[in-house]
Amino acid sequence: MKRPPRMRRVLSSLLVGACLLPSIAADRVSAQRAKDTITISWWTPMGDPLGSSLQLPFFKKFEQSHPGITVKFADVPAPNGNYTKYVTDMAAGRGPDVIFLPTFNPPVPEWAANGLIQPLDAYAKQLGVSTNASLPWVQKMQTFHGHTWAFVQDYDSTLFVWNKDAFKAAGLDPNRPPRTIAELDAYTAKLTKFDSKGNILQLGMVPWAGQLGTTFGAGNDYGGDPQFFSMLFGGSIYDTVHQKYTINQSANVRALNWMAQWAKKLGGVDKVNAFTSRFVGNNDPIYTGKVAMEFVGDWVPAFTFKPYAPKNFNYGVAAPPTVPGVPYGTNMVVGSGPIVMPTGTKHPKEAAELMQYMVSAVPVLQWAIGESNMPPTRAAAFDPSLVKAWPYMAATDVGTARAALTNPKMLMLFPNSSIYDYVKTTYSNAMAQVEYGRSTAQAALDLVQKQVDQREITSKQQNPAWYRTGD
Repeated sequence: MKRPPRMRRVLSSLLVGACLLPSIAADRVSAQRAKDTITISWWTPMGDPLGSSLQLPFFKKFEQSHPGITVKFADVPAPNGNYTKYVTDMAAGRGPDVIFLPTFNPPVPEWAANGLIQPLDAYAKQLGVSTNASLPWVQKMQTFHGHTWAFVQDYDSTLFVWNKDAFKAAGLDPNRPPRTIAELDAYTAKLTKFDSKGNILQLGMVPWAGQLGTTFGAGNDYGGDPQFFSMLFGGSIYDTVHQKYTINQSANVRALNWMAQWAKKLGGVDKVNAFTSRFVGNNDPIYTGKVAMEFVGDWVPAFTFKPYAPKNFNYGVAAPPTVPGVPYGTNMVVGSGPIVMPTGTKHPKEAAELMQYMVSAVPVLQWAIGESNMPPTRAAAFDPSLVKAWPYMAATDVGTARAALTNPKMLMLFPNSSIYDYVKTTYSNAMAQVEYGRSTAQAALDLVQKQVDQREITSKQQNPAWYRTGD
C-alpha cells in the first residue's frame, strides 16, 4: 500500500466526502465484559485527513456494537518507511494493541520472525473469520510459516499511463497503448526527441523511474520493487515453491539488460535525471508530454492526476506491456495494508475483534474506494461501486484479479521472507550499477545472488527456530 505523501492526500479527502461515512448493521453484541471499559490502542502512520476519515467513523460504529470497548486512535509517523518507534516500543512491551501499516514486506515477515507480532489463528477461528472470503493471493500474504500473521485490508499494483496528445503528435494511435515490450521500445523511440546538441527535449519513458530516484513528482512511481520489470520479462527473484531466491535467473538478466540499453540510448542516467529533475512536487512531466509514458502506482490517477493535472490533460490507463509468453495484464502486488497484533497486546481477544471488524465487508470496500486500492475479498474486489468510483481499475487491477483467479501466475507477490528488505536494497543497488554502465547485468546479479545466499545462511544461524519452518 505505497501511498503518496500526506500533503498530496489532504485535498483528495474531498473526493470521498460524506458518501464514505459508513452505514453498517450492528454486529452481534459481544459476550458480557468486565465493568471497566477496555481501551484498544490502534497505531498507524496513515492518520492524515483522508486516512482518518476512512478509519474513525468505523471505530465509532465498532464501539457502538461492542459495548465496553473503546478505540484509541494514534497517528504514529514512520518517516521513509522507518518503523523505529514501532519496533522499539514493541520490543520494550510498550507497543499498542493493533498496528495498521501501509506496507507488508517490510516489515511484517521480519517482525514475525523476531517475535514482535503474534499469530492470529486462534482469534480468527474464535471469531469465525473465513479465509475463503479473501482473494487467494491475499491469503498467501496473510499466512506463512503455518500461521496467519495479519489481516490485509487492501493491496496495490502498477498501471501504465500515457499522454494521448503526445501519441497523436508522434503519429501513434492515442487510444492504443503498447501491449508488448517490443511495442514499448518502438513507441519510446518515436516519442523521444533531442535538439541539435543532443539535449533532451522529450522522453518516451524512463524505465528505471522509482529505482534511482526519478519519480516525476512525489510518490508517482510504481513502488520501486526490483521484481516489477523482471515480472514483465517472465522472471522472478524468488521461487515460492522451493522458498529460494533466484536473483540471477536468465529472465532477470534480460530485464536488467533492457533497462541498461535504454539508459545508454537516452544518453545516460545522469543526463535523464538532470532533465527530469526540473519537474518537482506534483508537476509531473506527463501532463505536457515531456515524458510521454510512465509506470505508476494505482493510486496516482486518483491522487495526483485528478487534483493536480491541468484540466486538458488527456491520458490513458492500461496494464503494463509484457514480453511474448507473459500474458498481457500480468502484474504484481507492490504493497498492501496489513493489520497486525503485537506480541505484548494487553487485550488480544478484543484487539482481534477490532481487526476483524475493520476487514469486514463495508470497511474494506469503502477504504478501497477512498484510497483507490484493491480490496482483499472477492466480494469487495468485484463490487460494481469500485469501478464506478475509479473506472480505470476495470481494465487494470480488477481485470487482473479476475484473470488471476484462473491463472495465478498473472499476479505476482513479494516473498514472505524475513530478509526481503535486505534483498530489495541489494538488488536495487546492483540495478544502479548496471544502468550506470559500471557492471554487466549477469555479473551484478551473480554478485547479488551470492550476497543474498550468504545473508540467508547467517539469518538461519541466528534464528534457527524460525527457519525450521520456512524462509
